[in-house]
Amino acid sequence: MAKARKHHYIPRSYLNRFATNDELVVLDFINKKRFIASPQNIGHIRDFYYVDGEDVGNENMVESYFSKVENSAKSVITDYVNTMRLPKGRDWTNLVEFVASMYVRVPRFRYEYVEIAEGFLNMRAQHVLANPDSREYKDLAKHGMPEELLKDVSELQVTPHQNQYVLAMLKPIPKLVEVINQMSPTLIYSCGSSRFITSDNPIVLFDPKRDPYHGSGWVKDSIEVYFPLSPRTCLLLRWHSKNSILSFHDKQVAMVNSLLISSTTQYIFAKKEVTWISDDHKIRNNDAELFLKFDESKGKRNFLECGNMRVVPKKVDLNRIKKSRYDRLIRQKADRERA
Repeated sequence: MAKARKHHYIPRSYLNRFATNDELVVLDFINKKRFIASPQNIGHIRDFYYVDGEDVGNENMVESYFSKVENSAKSVITDYVNTMRLPKGRDWTNLVEFVASMYVRVPRFRYEYVEIAEGFLNMRAQHVLANPDSREYKDLAKHGMPEELLKDVSELQVTPHQNQYVLAMLKPIPKLVEVINQMSPTLIYSCGSSRFITSDNPIVLFDPKRDPYHGSGWVKDSIEVYFPLSPRTCLLLRWHSKNSILSFHDKQVAMVNSLLISSTTQYIFAKKEVTWISDDHKIRNNDAELFLKFDESKGKRNFLECGNMRVVPKKVDLNRIKKSRYDRLIRQKADRERA
């Protein structure tokens, strides 16, 4: 049987909920265009979850794991959306694991991983340059002037091995499942004409009490986590609240959509028109205006900022997070076996 090479970072079963007759409205913020695509043909990267190892049978084990999680949650989400009754027992466990996996399996998570690595490299370079008596400085001096070798380190692009990407992605899932199980779920229902959209980064963390000194992660008391489940419904996770169902009017739905647009890497997916909130707090649905508003921030940016780890904004390019290509790894493996 041929191995799956087209790995969907946004599951087809999930995108199907936002499609009409197998067609999605897609807004591409990098290329600034709107087009129609099927869930089968969008939201995927070739060999995105490939694992490099000695056992060929394990090369697609991560893709297989995600497929299993998707299948387990598919009917649970359908029942939750249709009945508005909170899943219980094993159904809730399956939904939580799906939410956790959706948070880490997207391109944005890899961008953050790369920027952490690049940030530490930049900090290390600054430390070496500030300590000319250190062993690292003297080792670099054997190959030229350390100042010349390290002055442009902020422009370097780190290339993690594919397995490092996969490990960094999988390790947080059990802990994230534990965290989500302690939060209170709310199902938001759109009662107006506006519909929820989704994106290539469909889980958004919003902190109405943002604190620049302590961050705004999953475990902060004031955090709100939004995850659209369908054009009509959105899952909201919070701390210290009651499980409930909320009705959102058009402006509230557009505000959630704006959060999704702000956090997306490249693609927005919608059933029809995309509504959002403009700077003057009005509902907008004009694509050209939307592209213009986010033009600068989407094309060249950082995905992570943390104190001294800020790096120079870089062009958003998927090649930056998929340099460890399957074909090259296979050739390297063959070379090792022949040696």
